[in-house]
Formats: sequence, C-alpha cells, structure tokens
Amino acid sequence: TVLHKIHGTTCYTSLPRLKYLAVSIQQYLSTISGTEPDPVIQSLLQDIIKELEQVRKQASQFIDTIDRAVGLRLDTKN
Repeated sequence: TVLHKIHGTTCYTSLPRLKYLAVSIQQYLSTISGTEPDPVIQSLLQDIIKELEQVRKQASQFIDTIDRAVGLRLDTKN
C-alpha cells in the first residue's frame, strides 16, 4: 500500500523518477510469488529510498530559499 501511495502522489507532482520506480516495483511484485527476500525488490527499494532522500533534500533547499527570501523582504520593511 505504501508503493500505491507513492505512485499516487507522483501523479500530482513532478517526480517522474520516483513514479517510474514505484510502478516498476508494483509491476515486478505482481509477477512473483513467495515470501523469500528478493534481490531485485531489495535493489528497487534502495533506489526508491535514495530518490526519496533526494526529494527531501531538494525540498529542504527550496524551503530554505523561500525562508531567506521572505526574511529579506521582511528586513527591508523594518
């Protein structure tokens, strides 16, 4: 269900790499059966984690930029 939520979120945001990874895992999961750890799934999940970390980092940088811009505007009004 988490992958479904990630996939759904990417439909409303501009995160094509994350969407591709989520869809890839969903499709792969539909072709396998069993509960054994799967190296392909583990690799794809690591890729998703890396991509989510990149999204978080970029979002944080964007928020910092906005905060600085707002702070500068507020400073000029004083």
